Amino acid sequence: MAGSEQKRRLLVEGADDKRTIPELMEANGITWGYPSDPVVDIGDCEGIENLLNNRTLSAEFKASGRRQVGFIVDADESPGD
Repeated sequence: MAGSEQKRRLLVEGADDKRTIPELMEANGITWGYPSDPVVDIGDCEGIENLLNNRTLSAEFKASGRRQVGFIVDADESPGD
């Protein structure tokens, strides 16, 4: 179950974040699940600008069947922002 059909969606800034999150979850006792049915669908937004884009956010919140939307933003370039 992926894309708009997935009930849980986590948006991240980039590909590194997308690969790291499942590893962190598993290391902390949360079973990731199967590739065809992960515990959460992680979307790589290819940058903070795309993640925070109003169209992106609107589409995620309006997706059919969506129950939860989460965001992970790191402070690697401008911690003060």
